[in-house]
Amino acid sequence: MKELIQPSLGLIVWTSVSFLILMVVLRKYAWKPILDAVDERDQKISQAIQAAEEARREVGSLSGERERLLAEVKDERDRIMADAAKTRDIIVSEAKHKATDEASRILETAREAIHNERMAAVTEVRNMAAKLAIDVAEKVLGNHFADQAKQEEFVRAEMDKIKLN
Repeated sequence: MKELIQPSLGLIVWTSVSFLILMVVLRKYAWKPILDAVDERDQKISQAIQAAEEARREVGSLSGERERLLAEVKDERDRIMADAAKTRDIIVSEAKHKATDEASRILETAREAIHNERMAAVTEVRNMAAKLAIDVAEKVLGNHFADQAKQEEFVRAEMDKIKLN
């Protein structure tokens, strides 16, 4: 066991030579690929960090853009609702106006029809009264007026003197 704790001079020389050969071989063949892999990994990590920062800034700007678009949409919705309310009020007002005009026109037409019917009834009553008066006068007077045309002319003249409303 003592041999392991105190190495001999030959062991130290051969171990040192083996170590130096190993270092030369590693430096010549392995050191450059290892350093290239480490540098490449470092670059990828830096690029990933930059991409994450860029994404964070973009998300921040998109969030602001989203809020701005949302505000625009709300304003547009409010404007459309106000326009719709105005249009509704105008349509209702026009409909009321048209209904009032139509009712007035119908009422005026009805009044004219009533007036025309009344005038027709009055004329018919006058004619019936004249006919009745002629018949009564004919019976009362008998043959006083021989000519029918003279009798009707006399009755009409008397009826015109009497105003019927």
